[in-house]
Amino acid sequence: MVLPEKPILLLKVYLIVIFFWILTRFLSPKEILPALQARISWFFQYSQDQHSQLLAYLNFVLSHWPFQACKNYCLIHCMVLFCVLRPFYKDLKIVFGLKRTDQKIQGHSWLENEGQPLFDSPIILTQFERLSAYA
Repeated sequence: MVLPEKPILLLKVYLIVIFFWILTRFLSPKEILPALQARISWFFQYSQDQHSQLLAYLNFVLSHWPFQACKNYCLIHCMVLFCVLRPFYKDLKIVFGLKRTDQKIQGHSWLENEGQPLFDSPIILTQFERLSAYA
């Protein structure tokens, strides 16, 4: 078993993902984020040079049970990154979009800074119609 480089950061990511996962069962992001944004930034005490590790740990945590089966995987991903990265990206937004495929409607959320997507392929995002954004 390989130990993570920064076990405290991994633990914090795991705890915050569980917290957001539970909250999204009862509240909308517009209710959750204003109340928690400053507290999450303080909890992480995160520096900009940890971006790649944060993203790797977040993807690792969300790829395991029970999160891999949840329908709002991308929303939790965006909410955690939004709260942590907000001090570094002043124009950071969570964007919500929909697409229709074979009589199904799929939703997706992604992060944008100054109109450019972060951590998502712009080609894939062209398939989604933008509904709203949260800043």
